[in-house]
Amino acid sequence: MPKSIQLQIPEPCHENWQNMTPQEQGRFCGACQKTVVDFSLMTDQEVMNYFLKADHNVCGRFANDQLNKELVVTGKKKRFSWAYAWNVILATLLITETNAQVKPKPKKPVTENIPQDRKMGKVAYVPGRPAINSAIPIIMKGKVVDESNNQPIIGASISVAGTTGGVMADTSGKFILKVQQKDSIVLEFSAIGYETQTRVVDDLTNWQDIQVYLQPAAVVLKDVYITSSITKGRVIMGGVRQVKTVKVDTIKNFINDWLPAAFKKNVKISPNPVMHGNSINVSLALKQPGSYKLEVLNAAGQVMLVQPLLMQTKEQLLDLHTAANWSAGIYWIRISAPNTKNVFQEKFLLH
Repeated sequence: MPKSIQLQIPEPCHENWQNMTPQEQGRFCGACQKTVVDFSLMTDQEVMNYFLKADHNVCGRFANDQLNKELVVTGKKKRFSWAYAWNVILATLLITETNAQVKPKPKKPVTENIPQDRKMGKVAYVPGRPAINSAIPIIMKGKVVDESNNQPIIGASISVAGTTGGVMADTSGKFILKVQQKDSIVLEFSAIGYETQTRVVDDLTNWQDIQVYLQPAAVVLKDVYITSSITKGRVIMGGVRQVKTVKVDTIKNFINDWLPAAFKKNVKISPNPVMHGNSINVSLALKQPGSYKLEVLNAAGQVMLVQPLLMQTKEQLLDLHTAANWSAGIYWIRISAPNTKNVFQEKFLLH
């Protein structure tokens, strides 16, 4: 049995209470052909007892202070005693004798003044405390593999499109993602060296067996140019030999431009490993400056830290602080941009 209920009238009725036909529990409304129960003079105990026994929809009339609050039953039971019973019987006899000697007087019609703090309408009640509207969380499970060889993609990123949270695939390519129940959810799958893929998941799909196959990203190499310069000329056997010196820095620059991101060391971490609670130096060498998002994830794919990153130049050095309450283990630093497919990441060990 609930200890309290809450009464609500979502759509108040504006019919005139005085125009309704009086009945035992209230008045009969000719407009809706229903009896409107008058709860305005009832105690919390009486209101509670009525609704616990009601098996149909109820129209009622309430005082404003009875609505949208918890009605708690606090009434105490009266103790029975023979003295109390004798006093009741004696009072009844005296009243009966007095009424027998007095002629009844005609009753005058009583005009009821309708208080302004009364409200009528169809009653909605909730046992106990008001319920909080919240979405039901669901657990999604799946696996991310390479489409070309069916091998698991370790560290693949799985996130809900339009949000900053997400998880990473484990060493078997499997992932577990907890989300709020909706009609449909758009998931985004990405990994270094693979094309980003989106998948719509809804009630028609299997939430517990999501199989995703990522395609390796096609890399188009740019033309490689080698520049040279004449350093000196020598006279050998009556002829002139031309000696060319290749500028190594020029070759490095061109190779670094067309080398796929998966083979570059765009993110360097030192010291590695590091004690939890200490800071690490993160050296970045990205393809272009701009606005990025920096995330720190644990081995289970849980996001531990998210912060915006503004690259004024292609290369930048960051000082990142690790939290003292982080558990020992492997962590990943992931850097991504909203308008690009490139995702840069590097792992470090925390002990």
